[in-house]
Amino acid sequence: MVAAAISAAALPFVPFPPISVWVVIVLSVVLHVGYKICLARAYVHGDLGQAFPLARGMVPLFAALIAFLLLRQVPSTLQCCGIGLVSGGIIVIALDRIEGATRWSLLAAATGAGMAVAGYSVCDAYGTRLMGDWVAFTAWLVTTDSLVFLVLAALLRGNVLWIELVATKWRVLASGLLGLASFSVLLWALSRNPVGAVSALRETSVLFAGIIGRCCCT
Repeated sequence: MVAAAISAAALPFVPFPPISVWVVIVLSVVLHVGYKICLARAYVHGDLGQAFPLARGMVPLFAALIAFLLLRQVPSTLQCCGIGLVSGGIIVIALDRIEGATRWSLLAAATGAGMAVAGYSVCDAYGTRLMGDWVAFTAWLVTTDSLVFLVLAALLRGNVLWIELVATKWRVLASGLLGLASFSVLLWALSRNPVGAVSALRETSVLFAGIIGRCCCT
């Protein structure tokens, strides 16, 4: 709701996307929704320090591969090394902390989340270039994705959703603002740089997640 309200306020000031861009937006929304569902399932089977790094650690590898196959973006040698080191390090750290019967359920959910992020990263990079205006693409995508997921959440959760949102209104507000800011920066970067390199740099967020998880969630 927070992201949709802010991005919708920008719609009167940006151009309306052509049909070709709407095709990209629809595909991206499907991938975004899939990511959120998979990440939520991962959190069911693992804590923040396990689920988030594992899900995001796979993203640079998947994103670089998809971008190469679909967009013909070829990372430099140094970029390939960086992508491999970031993904490998994150996955090793995450796997080292996973034990017991939840291992395969968590791995499956995290893999689905990682593939979805990689897919929407490539899709969004293409969309910003196709639109020719990353601000306009971001505004339309965030508004559409946020409203679609809000409707889906309302259908799945019913009245409980609204009770929980009211009870955690300040957390919801902070999450919405931070999520919109980080995603806007991501699309700006994707509109100007190879997807694999941007995704690898983005996944340094797991360092902050690890710190936050240790300080606040233990």
